[in-house]
Amino acid sequence: MKWSERADIKAIITELDSQATHRNSYQQSLVMQIQEFPEWETFVAAVDEAARLNITFNPQGFDKELCSIFREFQQVKNSANRIRAAVAELETLIAPLQFMPEEVLSLIFQLASIDSRTIPQQIPGYPSDGTAFQPIPLIIASVSRRWRCIALKTTALWANVYVAMARPKCWPQLAIQKSGKRKLEITIDCRANDCPNEARLDCFLSEILPHVGRWSAVSVVADHCKVLETIGIRLARLASPTLQEIRISLTGRGSREDQHITIPAIFGGGAPQLSRVRVDSVALTWNSPILTRLETLDLRWLWSDTKLSYHQFHDLMKVSPTLTTLVLRGFYVQLLPATNYDAIQAPSLRHLEISGDSVCAMLSLLVTPALNSLLLANVDESEFRVLGNFFQSSMTNRYPSLRSLTLLNVKTSKPTPGFLEVMSNIEDLTIINAGSEDFLAVLRARQEGDDKSAGHVMPAFPRLHNLTLLHDVDPETLLDMVRNRKEHKYPLESLIVHAGSLSSEFHQQLQQYLRVDGIYYRIADQ
Repeated sequence: MKWSERADIKAIITELDSQATHRNSYQQSLVMQIQEFPEWETFVAAVDEAARLNITFNPQGFDKELCSIFREFQQVKNSANRIRAAVAELETLIAPLQFMPEEVLSLIFQLASIDSRTIPQQIPGYPSDGTAFQPIPLIIASVSRRWRCIALKTTALWANVYVAMARPKCWPQLAIQKSGKRKLEITIDCRANDCPNEARLDCFLSEILPHVGRWSAVSVVADHCKVLETIGIRLARLASPTLQEIRISLTGRGSREDQHITIPAIFGGGAPQLSRVRVDSVALTWNSPILTRLETLDLRWLWSDTKLSYHQFHDLMKVSPTLTTLVLRGFYVQLLPATNYDAIQAPSLRHLEISGDSVCAMLSLLVTPALNSLLLANVDESEFRVLGNFFQSSMTNRYPSLRSLTLLNVKTSKPTPGFLEVMSNIEDLTIINAGSEDFLAVLRARQEGDDKSAGHVMPAFPRLHNLTLLHDVDPETLLDMVRNRKEHKYPLESLIVHAGSLSSEFHQQLQQYLRVDGIYYRIADQ
């Protein structure tokens, strides 16, 4: 559409708006005339009742002039509604989105399709839902002729192929065709109440397995071990020269025998570019050639008979010296008590997420000089005490690059001096459903009972800039800590707190030190 045409449409909209305003004013004058009749309330109630029953209103028994004015009121009202509808249609023609360049719309469409790369929590078409799966590209292409044209030309939009048992049957083939020669991100969602039989799975997989040479990422999720076993057999000897990421997940929603599985072989033909692996309750052949030179390794809930042995884990880390992200959730490595294990070198590791009852043992094994971010999750109080006692002053330089610490569902005790010394370089501290009180006590620059004549007292985490407390906290203790650090020139830069536990009075007090924006508080500029 040309700009001159847009100007003409705007002029038409202005004229229609003027007409609508005039009709609205006239409509109000008619309402005032109707209300001058003594029986107007009875009349309006009779009209509403007729409309509710979907029958023709009978004006017999009412003043003829009242009926005439009301008919004129209805005509004016209908005319105003038609004008408003016409204005709404014309405004869509000149909306800024209509003049947005195709390149920008194409990028927006691609961002919208990112969601299809992840496995949704509720499978569309699952029996408890009953709704049909609508792929994002098909939704976009159905909006308008222009959007359809852009969507069909944007091959990247079709490259995220999410296939589920409940889906349009033509979708996988259409997506692969419209994606051109782009690499494909495949999500195979086999969640179902009843375990699909082998023939159905083969039919399901037949549309995507022939294109395995174009895969860049594949995610497989299922409720039943038998499904993953069948898919593992189909993938065992395949080769994927462009594959970079694998995720295989067993949900744990199935029966007791559907809680863990070992897949003996996968991509035996080779996957030389594979760099990211995540498994949930699924064990692989850990000496597989494809599990070398990884950048991300994510192991979650490898149950008792599928846990890695120390030697398997050691070998896995050894062949991936460039590993930057390691996630260990639940049960993962079998470490025997009272056993001396050799340290495991992880020279490039930057992010470590670790949980369970062997946190201290794993941290003592891993040598991570480049570690930047550490997340501890689901740690009980006894394990946290062991961890606190493990760190000694001699370990101050154990994590020279560590800047971010997150505690998630951690039953803390008061942090030991050794722990605080080892973590002294922390700049970002996040505490989620953990012992916030224990940390608030040590974040003060000066504790209660300290000898004020002793001069300067450094708080725990002296470099701390950003603090997140997603846990109920005592407002007075929190406010006192914020005030204390600022007075002693260790101010926070940002504070995120759980707003549900804080009163409006606390907000007002905190504003003396922080600029408030929702649940996010930032230190006011000096």
